[in-house]
Amino acid sequence: MKGISFGIPRSTSSPFHSQLPEHSENLLSYRYRILDSAREHAKIMGHSRGGALYPWRTIMGSECSGYFPSGSAQYHINGAIALSVLLYYFASGDFEFIVEKGAEMVIETARLWLDAGALQRGKIPHLCRERPPR
Repeated sequence: MKGISFGIPRSTSSPFHSQLPEHSENLLSYRYRILDSAREHAKIMGHSRGGALYPWRTIMGSECSGYFPSGSAQYHINGAIALSVLLYYFASGDFEFIVEKGAEMVIETARLWLDAGALQRGKIPHLCRERPPR
């Protein structure tokens, strides 16, 4: 699939960040460059409180999956991106990246989770729009 970014390539593992920090930073910088598209995708998916919903498959930042459950409904990508930002920082100590790009990415993905979930009195938070794997 030349030219298509598909999900999160093994970038959520600590060895990836510690052994290949320049590649990790490049992948995360790409995700930062498509942050505005992820914000727009969140709006399209009905998240009125803001935040960013990163695509599962993308060409030029927009979701390009042809089948809704295989693409637009893949919210777990947000968690993987936020985790990757933190793992990259822990492995590299690149505080400048956090200040310039990483913090904004983590905050925007967190804002989406606040809108996608609910907290009922006396219960743990849960996600309203998530579907279990088939």
